[in-house]
Amino acid sequence: MSDSEKLPFQEAPANPEFEAQVPRFLQKRLQELLEIQRAHREGDFETLSSIAHKWIDFSAPYGFGYLETLAIELENEALRENAAQCEEVLHEIERYLAQKKLTLT
Repeated sequence: MSDSEKLPFQEAPANPEFEAQVPRFLQKRLQELLEIQRAHREGDFETLSSIAHKWIDFSAPYGFGYLETLAIELENEALRENAAQCEEVLHEIERYLAQKKLTLT
C-alpha cells in the first residue's frame, strides 16, 4: 500500500475473537454502503440514520474504529437532514472501506 493509500490514523486491531469474521464484516458494510448511498440520493434520512446507528455499536471490535467515528457523524447529520454534509461523510466512508479492503487482500 502506498503512502497515499494508507489510513491517516492508527486503529486498534480486531478483537481476536472476531478476526476470522472481519472479511465478512467488511463485505456486509460494503453492501450496506450501497443501501446508504441509495437512501442519500432519495433523501431518506431515516434509513441513513438507522444504518449509521447500527454501525456505531459494533464496528470497533472488528477493527473498524474509524467507521464508528464516521457513523456517529453520519447519524448526526442525517438527523439534521443535512444532505451536503451526509454526502461528505459518505465519501469518507467509501474511501475508508476501500482502504480497509486493500489491507485485507
